[in-house]
Amino acid sequence: VRSGLSSAVCSAQEYVLAHTEMPTTLEGAEAAIKKQEDFMTTMDANEEKINGVVEAGRRLAGDGNVNAERILERAASIDDRHKKNREAAVELLMRLKDNRDLQKFLQDCQELSLWINEKMLTAQDMTYDEARNLHSKWLKHQAFMAELQSNKEWLDKIQKDGTLLVSEKPETEAVVKDKLASLHSLWEKLESTTQTKAQGLFDANKAELFTQSCADLDKWLGSLEGQIQSDDYGKDLTSVNILLKKQQMLESQVEVRQKEVEELQKQSQALSQEGKGSDEADGKRISVENKFQALLAPLKMRRDNLMASREIHQFNRDVEDEILWVEERLPLATSTDHGHNLQTVQLLIKKNQTLQKEIQGHQPRINDIMERSRSLLQDRSSNSDLIRQRLADLQQLWKELMEEVEQRHGRLEEAHKAQQYYFDGAEAEAWMSEQELYMMSEDKAKDEQSAVTMLKKHQIMEQAVEDYAETVHQLSKTSRGLVAAGHPDSERISMRQSQVDKLYAGLKDLSEERRGKLDERLRLFQLNREVDDLEQWIAEREVVAGSHELGQDYEHVTMLQERFREFARDTGNIGQERVDAVNRLADELINAGHGDAAT
Repeated sequence: VRSGLSSAVCSAQEYVLAHTEMPTTLEGAEAAIKKQEDFMTTMDANEEKINGVVEAGRRLAGDGNVNAERILERAASIDDRHKKNREAAVELLMRLKDNRDLQKFLQDCQELSLWINEKMLTAQDMTYDEARNLHSKWLKHQAFMAELQSNKEWLDKIQKDGTLLVSEKPETEAVVKDKLASLHSLWEKLESTTQTKAQGLFDANKAELFTQSCADLDKWLGSLEGQIQSDDYGKDLTSVNILLKKQQMLESQVEVRQKEVEELQKQSQALSQEGKGSDEADGKRISVENKFQALLAPLKMRRDNLMASREIHQFNRDVEDEILWVEERLPLATSTDHGHNLQTVQLLIKKNQTLQKEIQGHQPRINDIMERSRSLLQDRSSNSDLIRQRLADLQQLWKELMEEVEQRHGRLEEAHKAQQYYFDGAEAEAWMSEQELYMMSEDKAKDEQSAVTMLKKHQIMEQAVEDYAETVHQLSKTSRGLVAAGHPDSERISMRQSQVDKLYAGLKDLSEERRGKLDERLRLFQLNREVDDLEQWIAEREVVAGSHELGQDYEHVTMLQERFREFARDTGNIGQERVDAVNRLADELINAGHGDAAT
């Protein structure tokens, strides 16, 4: 089955390769190349499948299949057909590309042929209906001849392309030579027709043409003179740029007319050679030439004046732009918004730093304005006073901007110091307020162990409060420094520091008071424990003292008597000491004003 499919693929490829024709247009040639490339991509995709079938057939034959010989023949046939199709496809693609190059050449020839035929109609038209006189017709014919000359390069390029095409693809020689011969024939006919027209239309009327040419040039020179003598050099940058464009148009016309003036010389010589010249005609030519030459210097002077005017107007525009730039940024530099907390102050400082960098980066623009002003003011033009005034305005505004942004930097730094102090002070107050809540707690220990624990915890807190004295001291030092430096918020800072100091002092008092209460509570539990121990000790002694054992014999009685004397002695001494100790502890608590003194 797989070999059958592969054979079908090869058959399909062979059909496409055998029925592909060479297109006769450039568009069709390019489409055919694209189609062939897609076809070859599909061939590449099928190649792996075909190779797989061939290899499978060879493996079957190698394994000793009963149809080994037939299988090998089929595999070899498929492999051979696929390779031949691949070679044929590559060859066909090359022929399609060669055809594309030929069609490109033929299309170029066709386009030039159509252009020549179109121009032939103009060359054969002897009327020039839109031209009002012989001179106008002559000007149009000169333009037509210039157009032909410029397009001669088109024919030369096609000739070069055709020669290259024949050298690379000799089989195209006949077609290419035929087309090139046809084009050259058409071109020569166009040139011949153009020359014939010139002879028929102008050569027979040289004297009239000369007279009209002189009159036309003289009229044009009069118009040019009026435009050159204008004292309008523009009132602003836009108007001077418009005048400069008009000046460029005039200069382009002068270049064209320069050739007409030179042509007058040739026409004058031709008339003299034919015996049709006259002193009057030659005098007209010389007059036109002199007028033309006389206007070249004023034309250049007007251009120079316009350029100078544009320079001044451009300078004024630049100065006004810079003044506007400064005025837009002055409100930022003079702002009295210094922030209401540490975060906003820091943000404003960053914005001011950005403004400072922007001003620093803009300094070269101001320097350039000042440098340009020196050369402008040397001319002592009528606008010098106005330029000086606006320059002075710019310098004053720039100086003001620089000073204001620096002063704002200082104000923001002061605000930052104050807000940093307020921030630190607020943190200190928050911490101390938190400790106050602990110190004012009414929690009481329920036994001696919890009293010891609470006392130890308090001792840690008390040490933290003691250590916090350094933070309060630093705040005090900062506030004194700000006040000493004359900070605008000195009064508020002093009041805030007094508040912090008062809060810290109150916290220390609460700490001592809390420690006293915890200590009293612990000593009360200690007293209760001592009393309980003493009572237990007494009860134990009472049991011994109330014993009914009288002894079994004399020796036993004597021993009991001795032991009782020792017991009585110990009880009296130790008991009295323990009672005295408990009483002293109770007296101390009472004298200290213990809260439970009455009990």
